[in-house]
Parts: sequence; structure tokens; C-alpha cells
Amino acid sequence: MRDRSELLEPLHVAQPILFSESIHASGPAPEPCGILGRIYKDLWEESLDAKREDAREVLDLAIQNDVRGFEARVK
Repeated sequence: MRDRSELLEPLHVAQPILFSESIHASGPAPEPCGILGRIYKDLWEESLDAKREDAREVLDLAIQNDVRGFEARVK
């Protein structure tokens, strides 16, 4: 029997893609950008735990999306 992390792996891959497509289609908005930032933050924490080399890139994506959401709120 597969463990929980194996079952959720496709979801980890799909979430950023779905939210990115939504933001691209409708433009940046605070809520989807914030959610996408949170998804990337969770992926960053997992990358750190697994000592993956892409951890810094994932953190940069989290920050970029949080900033986009904040800037969309300010406008």
C-alpha cells in the first residue's frame, strides 16, 4: 500500500499549474496569488526537508507570488 505522500504527489504538481493558469487567465488577484504563494512555501519546506537543490528557486516563487498578490491588492 502506498503512503500518503505518494498519493498526494500528483496534487503537489497540479496545484501550482492550476493556480498559475487561473492567474494568467484572469490577471493577478490577492487571493489566488496568496494561495499560490502558500503552495510554493509548502513545497519549499518539503524541498528543505528533502535537501533538494531547487529549494531556493521554490522559495523565490513563493515570494514572487506573495508580492504579486500584495501589489494586486494595492492597485
